[in-house]
Amino acid sequence: MKSFIYSLIRIILLVLIAFFIPFFIFIYSGEYKSANSALLEQENNKKVLAGYAYTYTNEEYKAEITSKVKSKILVLGSSRVMQFSSDWFNPEYSYYNAGGAIQQVKDIMIFMKKINYRPSIIILGIDQWWFNKRYIDYENKSGYNFKKYDSVNIFTIFINSIDRIYKDVIKQKIPFYFYKNIGIGITAKIKNNGFKYDGSYYYGSIYSSPSTSVGYKFGNTFQRIKKHTDRFQKGTTVDKNSFKELCTFFNFCKKNNITVISFLPPFPSVIYDKLQTNNYEYISNLKDMLPETLSKYKNVSYFDFSNGDYINSPPSEFIDGIHGGGATYLKILIKIKESIKNFDYCKNIDTLNYELQNDKKYKLNFHNYKKWNMIK
Repeated sequence: MKSFIYSLIRIILLVLIAFFIPFFIFIYSGEYKSANSALLEQENNKKVLAGYAYTYTNEEYKAEITSKVKSKILVLGSSRVMQFSSDWFNPEYSYYNAGGAIQQVKDIMIFMKKINYRPSIIILGIDQWWFNKRYIDYENKSGYNFKKYDSVNIFTIFINSIDRIYKDVIKQKIPFYFYKNIGIGITAKIKNNGFKYDGSYYYGSIYSSPSTSVGYKFGNTFQRIKKHTDRFQKGTTVDKNSFKELCTFFNFCKKNNITVISFLPPFPSVIYDKLQTNNYEYISNLKDMLPETLSKYKNVSYFDFSNGDYINSPPSEFIDGIHGGGATYLKILIKIKESIKNFDYCKNIDTLNYELQNDKKYKLNFHNYKKWNMIK
């Protein structure tokens, strides 16, 4: 009987120990905190980043915060719009960057229905591959699960995360010093990467060590183009269903008196040049279709910023092969401001240009542009 009790105690202790490691990581990292809790902390301390690894997807996080904030200015799109900063807009207008919420065109209307309010203006980044059938089939997503985190059992989320936490510990993705950064969530704690209070994204790990990034010198992107994978699948024609869904969104905005500023996000010029082949003919076809179609909407403005050279943004200002840095997106906003009369939502051009020229964070050179041999 005693041996049975001792064996039972040992089993219980082993189970407790097995649970303790992931439980400690889950709690101490802040993964257990809701998006609303993260927002409150960020309102009190704007240096706090929200970078979840297990609790939220970007889509879920952005949907929940957007529906809470209900900003007049809403930036919408994939991760390629996440460098738009509230610092550039007039503080009299509430602002939120929901970049990362959209992975396909069909996600746009899903998102708009979930947030259940109507912003005054939407700045929409339209990713080129959203209209490539091969990318759409590869992605094969049906949107995302919008959940009210506060109503979800924290213990259930933790249990579902145990396996992933152990895998990351074994792979040494979670070091013992993961708590060194100010943030909520594993990604924020370890990499100093995460969403800022305004929804824009801070790439702390890349800012501190650009050469260790997978996007350094665009090597990762060149390989994806060479292999025709991961957003760079071959495509010749524009997917009709996706284009129709985009028009559905614009009709929705027209009906609800929402102004839309839409644009094709930029590639570094060396990447854009690689895409000028028959393998990516759908991009040139899309660029022909959009101006004609969108000209029918008085509430919609459209810009083609596909090539960084269009806005005098050299490859050195790009974080990687598809994401422009802060300087790139500030230049985009300046171009928009110059082109649209009475666009009062953002600061005046002189102020924006002064910030571009004098703020050190817009002088970052991510790839030692003048020192490395360009691959074309």
